[in-house]
Amino acid sequence: MSQFPDSSFAPRHIGPDAADTEEMLKVVGADSLDSLINDIVPKDIRLTKPLDLPEALDEHQYLKHMRKVASENMMFKSFIGLGYYGTITPA
Repeated sequence: MSQFPDSSFAPRHIGPDAADTEEMLKVVGADSLDSLINDIVPKDIRLTKPLDLPEALDEHQYLKHMRKVASENMMFKSFIGLGYYGTITPA
């Protein structure tokens, strides 16, 4: 049985498990994800410190936040194409 009660969503979005990762590393000939990254990502574009990110939100917190952000949107009329002839405005 899957570790996820409803295996239709989570496994597709969480990423590979340890066994899948090991198999992929074996196929590409790398000892670890770190060694793979060291081999393929140029040093001059790598970050030298962790990203300064806020704590992650759970789904409900995120939806609440996005509703607040969306409530700040303003609706405007679009006059694109009005008065112009011989032109097609894409759908």
